[in-house]
Amino acid sequence: MSHFVAVTSWVLAMAQLRNVPRDARTAWYGGLGATLVLLNMVVVAVVYLIAGQLPPIASAALLLLTPIYFLTSMWGSARERAGYVAMVLGLALGPVAHVLVPGFDLLAAGLVGGLLAFGYHLWARRRQA
Repeated sequence: MSHFVAVTSWVLAMAQLRNVPRDARTAWYGGLGATLVLLNMVVVAVVYLIAGQLPPIASAALLLLTPIYFLTSMWGSARERAGYVAMVLGLALGPVAHVLVPGFDLLAAGLVGGLLAFGYHLWARRRQA
């Protein structure tokens, strides 16, 4: 099942698994993962066949599709405010990290943004108590 873990399956599983009986979760996730892999194979094959005929603006738009999809999926599945804080910080720190540590920018922005969001989470939890 670990081969099926990706953003799409993770987001869907986090939203739906609580409605699936415990003894059926492995089969449910296996079916979800296999379905997503098969659909992905079909989409990749179709896009590969037509990619050369697409106008340049459509090809450029396809490049932006994946990061936008990941961001909106993760935003929609966030359970706590710290998740939103982490995403906003990561987006804000990305360009800064690119200037300061090119080549490690994604790692740096994610690490710093995630740690700051975790600190925010701890602070907010103490404040509520």
